Amino acid sequence: FKIMGQCCGGGGGGASGTGIDRQIDQQIMNEMAAHTAEQNDHTLHNVLLLGPGDSGKTTILKQMQRIHHNKIPPSELPTYTNLIRVEAVKYMATLCKQAELLQIELSRPENADHVDIGASRTLMLALNPQSELNAEIASHVRRLWRTDGIQATLAQREKFQIADHVAYFLEQRLDDIAS
Repeated sequence: FKIMGQCCGGGGGGASGTGIDRQIDQQIMNEMAAHTAEQNDHTLHNVLLLGPGDSGKTTILKQMQRIHHNKIPPSELPTYTNLIRVEAVKYMATLCKQAELLQIELSRPENADHVDIGASRTLMLALNPQSELNAEIASHVRRLWRTDGIQATLAQREKFQIADHVAYFLEQRLDDIAS
């Protein structure tokens, strides 16, 4: 028991033991002072965001930054704009591909744009995944979005992965994104 007590600081440690103790105490005091100063500025919370790809983890982080910093820095605006344009193209390409896999027709025979819809679908499937939405591609996206087939495919989104906000962007904000 005597050895155990000495190992735990119970006696006979000598000068080297107190030097280490002082270093540890000093380090603890420095960390506490830094933590107290940090709390005075603002409270820090660590959050672990888990989820599959494209489930909104980054969006939550960016929204928290916007809420607490009030605005997106002007230097980051082009990055966000390009990202949204690329995502809009990816969403429609995903819907076209999934409609094909689910064997859903994009148009009905009485649809006057039947040929154009086929060409639009072919274009969307052939585009580079990093293609940005522009006026030409937006016209194809708009044409495809209006088909019953794309709407039926989106209604079955539990069978594949696509963001929940697809309808908002493709139906309500497509012109804003493309411009």
